[in-house]
Amino acid sequence: MMVTMKPLTLSLLIAAMAPLGVHAQPGEPGPAEVQIELRPQVSALPGPLRLGDLAIVRTRDLAAIQQLVALPVGHAPRPGATAVVRRDVVARWIRMQLGLAHSRTLWTGADESVIRGISPSGAVLAGTKPSIAAAPEAAVPGVARGQWVLLQLKSGPVELERRAQAMQDGNVGETVNVRAENGLVAARVTAPGRVEATL
Repeated sequence: MMVTMKPLTLSLLIAAMAPLGVHAQPGEPGPAEVQIELRPQVSALPGPLRLGDLAIVRTRDLAAIQQLVALPVGHAPRPGATAVVRRDVVARWIRMQLGLAHSRTLWTGADESVIRGISPSGAVLAGTKPSIAAAPEAAVPGVARGQWVLLQLKSGPVELERRAQAMQDGNVGETVNVRAENGLVAARVTAPGRVEATL
């Protein structure tokens, strides 16, 4: 049986958003350079989707990360349904909304992201057909956006642990942004509810 997926319709939000006002000298890697890794598959609860739900964002500019992770990109499909978002559509949306130059953005990861709608309990509703693009069984859920996690910070022989809030969903082994006391930190998910970063 073949399952067809409808493209995710991006809801255009008419809102005044400040452009990313950071610039680096020509030829010098600077804080304006942003790496966006599009996830191939995402499970999403009903409601608005943000770029942080679909991608891992890396840059040295804290304000840019906050703005990009929180950028609305549309709405999740209903539970049991799937939708597809292409990388080029997301890139165009970011340029339109934030004025981030294409030359300052490095895209990695998937060419498109398959989004599967789930119910708040995490189960696909009864009576719906499972998607052929559902997340692989081998993926171990690690952290969910908004979840409080244990952040382990390492610097040489010194290790510190503190609470932080996950800004993105992530499976074990993936890198996600978490909000700690001093701002956002890119940390690797080591186990459910646990992340680590090296200073």
